[in-house]
Amino acid sequence: MSDYLFDKQGEPDPEVAQLEQLLRPLAYRGAPLKLPPQRARRIAFSVGVLAAAAAIAATIVLLVAQPWRPTPHDQPPALATPARPAWPALVRGDDATADGQPLTGETQLAVGAWLETGNSHVALRVADAGTVELEPGTRVQIAESSATLHALKLAVGTLSARIDAPARQFVVETPQVTAIDLGCAFKLTVDATGRGRLSVAAGAVALSKAGAPEVVVPAGAECELTEHGPGTPVLARAPRPLPHGKPALKTTVQAAPKSPQTSGPPRPSPAAAPVHAPAAAPAHAPAPPPAHRPASASTPSTRPAPPSKLTHDPFKDLDHAAP
Repeated sequence: MSDYLFDKQGEPDPEVAQLEQLLRPLAYRGAPLKLPPQRARRIAFSVGVLAAAAAIAATIVLLVAQPWRPTPHDQPPALATPARPAWPALVRGDDATADGQPLTGETQLAVGAWLETGNSHVALRVADAGTVELEPGTRVQIAESSATLHALKLAVGTLSARIDAPARQFVVETPQVTAIDLGCAFKLTVDATGRGRLSVAAGAVALSKAGAPEVVVPAGAECELTEHGPGTPVLARAPRPLPHGKPALKTTVQAAPKSPQTSGPPRPSPAAAPVHAPAAAPAHAPAPPPAHRPASASTPSTRPAPPSKLTHDPFKDLDHAAP
């Protein structure tokens, strides 16, 4: 048994033959595909590139018009701004200022702020290193405060520091020199010209200036601060050196006369004893013989009294009265 639609065997039905006749122009002939001309392909490629560029441009326009905003989950956690370190301050007065702002009572003085005491007294706590007392008329700045260094800048005025910290962890910069704490208590004064004086009460302070050797001022000593650097430390009770060009005053000290050591009671000095003229003897009475004492080792020899200037000599009368 054969089937025309399956193996093309036998006679087809008239309707099938008619359908094949209508579809014959579309039958597969095994010929290769006909590609469009080369120019047409270039045009098609250019059109595709332009379309892609247009799409990219449209995307950029959309991003500019509506910028991307990250969601709260996409945003990184905000970093907290570290606060500047500050020193506790106690103001005794009502006209102290910090960077021009009034400063009163118990407050905090931030690092970098310039403090002007006016007529007030201000006490600063140097972190955990000690205390600083500022007198009226002082202008000072906290230059640095860290775990390894605490620094002040003293423009003018007087401060007294008492520091209990490792050596060289607290310094005071002045217009002329830098005072480096070596574990001590000291007082530092600077005038309007930048000159000053350092007085050390305990421990020691090193004075440093660029181009000059470092000078160590011990306890009980003072040192001048000049434009040439630190001077020579002197004891606080020692006489201060005179200014250049002024001669020192010469003083003469007379030593007291030494009196001879005797075993008996003290006898008045012959020079200090009053001189009395001897009384006149009677005209016919013989002169008494002079008393002689034997020399004794216990009786010291004394100087004879200086002769007195007498206007009358009684021995002349005795010579005339003798037979």
